[in-house]
Amino acid sequence: MLTPQHRQEAISRAFIQAVAGRCGMSCSFRDFDYGIDMTLNDIKHYQSRRVETGFKLDIQAKSSVTARVEESEVIYSYGSEDLQQPS
Repeated sequence: MLTPQHRQEAISRAFIQAVAGRCGMSCSFRDFDYGIDMTLNDIKHYQSRRVETGFKLDIQAKSSVTARVEESEVIYSYGSEDLQQPS
């Protein structure tokens, strides 16, 4: 059985992939996590096939079970380790 953290990650990835699909983009996942969890790729119709345009959006997903959802915003507190610059 997955840990609670792995469940959260799986749900986050599935949600982002669903939104990307709805927007007509493909989603590719990284084998190793070095700050980028997945990349969304723009797709266009070219001649008789579909191709990637070269526009990419790198995503670092975050999830929380303690976020506070209000009428116009979601409030989430980052830990200090989330704000550190890579060395």
